[in-house]
Amino acid sequence: MDGIDGRVRNAVDVWLRWLPRWQIGTARPRTRICRRCTGSPIAAAAGFGPDVPHPVQHALIGRMSAIVEDAVDDYTAKNLPLLQRELERAAARKRRSGYQPAEGLSPEFQGLDIDPQPEPGEPFLFTLGELAGTGADAQEPREPLSDEAKAALRHEIELSDEA
Repeated sequence: MDGIDGRVRNAVDVWLRWLPRWQIGTARPRTRICRRCTGSPIAAAAGFGPDVPHPVQHALIGRMSAIVEDAVDDYTAKNLPLLQRELERAAARKRRSGYQPAEGLSPEFQGLDIDPQPEPGEPFLFTLGELAGTGADAQEPREPLSDEAKAALRHEIELSDEA
């Protein structure tokens, strides 16, 4: 594929194939504002107006955000090794944090509530939110950074902000 342009084209094609299958009745109403979609420059660039249903926007914005995040990850891995090492350590700590029901979802579901609203008089046996963190390993203490390492890491963070 030809870089980010090709990935964007492919993601839009996937979204366009998904769009005719989407039905308004399949979407749950949101109980809170979606941080990913509200004020998104991707939604503005796509020309989404206020009449476009949130699930339709969310599916495309999630795909585009994943492409941007991957590009940032690639840049960080190639050009900012200290920052990359700290991010890998944070990811390792996160992996040891146990079951996370919102991890690994398709883009159209990322950032949405993982549990439906309860129906009056019909209790849940469990919710996915209640299962979050089950099976967590004991966290190892973080190794302290030297003053030089802290300064180098701050410099790389400044570089990442400029890029």
